[in-house]
Amino acid sequence: MACSEWNDIRDEVGHCVGVYDNPADLSAKSWTVMRFSETEQNGKLEWLIRKDGCMHCEDPGCLKACPSAGAIIQYANGIVDFQQDNCIGLRLLHRRVSV
Repeated sequence: MACSEWNDIRDEVGHCVGVYDNPADLSAKSWTVMRFSETEQNGKLEWLIRKDGCMHCEDPGCLKACPSAGAIIQYANGIVDFQQDNCIGLRLLHRRVSV
């Protein structure tokens, strides 16, 4: 939350689509996603909760995997940034980059 406030990147309020993930996915304005997975253990419903987000990696796999020039950039200070305007929307990174 603080990162969003510091960078003035408030995302739009989303809509429920039958899952608890919030927001629904990473975007230029949503750098962190809480993912919820249901599992059954000993006959009981259990939740597995995972936080996904940009890790600002030293050698970012997303930068190498992205076919859209300028969609993911890394600044000299190491910050990795996503530029929505340059994204061609293939959504390959979810399958090609493991966090």
